[in-house]
Amino acid sequence: NNNNNNNNNNTPTLNFVSGAEILYRGLLGGLHEDVFHDQTCMLVALSHVLIGLAARLEPQHNGKPALRLAAVSAALRHFFPSKPREHLSTLKRLLHSTAMAEGTAAKHTKMIPLSEILGRNLVRLPLDDPLGSTMLASLIQDPSPIVRELRRQHLVECLMFQDRVRHSVSMLLDKPSRESRRDSGEQRLTLAQADQALLTADRFLTEDQRCLYLLRGFQRRLPDMPSNNGEHERGLELASDQLLPADVSALVDGEDGPIARAKQQERDRLYKRRGLCQAKSLRVGKVAALLGERAMGLQAEAPTVVASEFLSRISSSGVLKAARTWQPNVQLADVMSGTGLIAVRGESMSAKLEDFCRSEATSPKGFSRAATFVSEGGNGNVSWSSESDEGEGDFGMFRYKVDVGEKIWELSVGYPLMALSYWVGA
Repeated sequence: NNNNNNNNNNTPTLNFVSGAEILYRGLLGGLHEDVFHDQTCMLVALSHVLIGLAARLEPQHNGKPALRLAAVSAALRHFFPSKPREHLSTLKRLLHSTAMAEGTAAKHTKMIPLSEILGRNLVRLPLDDPLGSTMLASLIQDPSPIVRELRRQHLVECLMFQDRVRHSVSMLLDKPSRESRRDSGEQRLTLAQADQALLTADRFLTEDQRCLYLLRGFQRRLPDMPSNNGEHERGLELASDQLLPADVSALVDGEDGPIARAKQQERDRLYKRRGLCQAKSLRVGKVAALLGERAMGLQAEAPTVVASEFLSRISSSGVLKAARTWQPNVQLADVMSGTGLIAVRGESMSAKLEDFCRSEATSPKGFSRAATFVSEGGNGNVSWSSESDEGEGDFGMFRYKVDVGEKIWELSVGYPLMALSYWVGA
């Protein structure tokens, strides 16, 4: 139980363990363990976002990676586009209490060390933790209060979506009377009705995501993940074709010495990581093609299913979540805008602001990066552009993984472990 101290402030209480609830409901046949895996995948992807943003926007705070409260809040709003307002408010109160507990300097600037958000054993993935074991151990075995709250909210939002699907099915069958509700469990759904119910519950569900839910609801086997039949080599070829000029110029002909060797190692590491991303994306692309074939076969069968059985199957056979429960496509410009770091005016009395705001910095690995404010059409408005937004560093690699792994994220409703391995191991 909570102490009186917790009741005297606005800090939310955290006595709920979502993993135990998932286990309990899974034993009863109401949920699947994939919900837990999707939570972990969500947290690892969020770790990539915050670590990359800290490397771009803020110096270290007391020797630790940190972000301002406004930047974390902006990132969370874009990472969780459909999160209920009360859930976002709870997270903000937790973040604020964490910032206030970091000493006088943190109270003034509201800086939050990332270790307080993501866990004490914060590491850079995958440079310092190639297998992801340290990060996963921190997220699962020793979660921070914010991580526990994010897991709780994910479970609640999955259950909320389950209720929306159930309500959509009920409205579709149109059984308003009490007698009809008693017999509604025997009402049968056609494939078109089930698809319409899913789309009514969440208009952002893609065709592939609805196919996954329909196959599960009509008790059809999902396509197996194909084995690696040359995808790794093909992925390396694609990664080599997509290396940026800055990456290729990391080695200058005839250059030798420790700096040159460090650049070569960095380029090779970047090449291998991108190749692994491409290989996993190619495998999931094959699964998407198989999904389409099975969906066409299911449509040709014209099956029907008892409504209650359909609802039970989609809940107990995998993760059931809305399309935008979380999404990793976080843009640096959106975070900058939400943080308030972009100037409102494009010009001052003496000169354009872009002349003052253009800055050059050099990363520890020797790559240059530039941040520029660009005025749009001379109308005084300002937009953010980064010459290296997708090219270098932790955030650059994160953006690359988002773009290459778009289909992996989309199919995570059916293959959450594949999505987790993508974010941890690539």
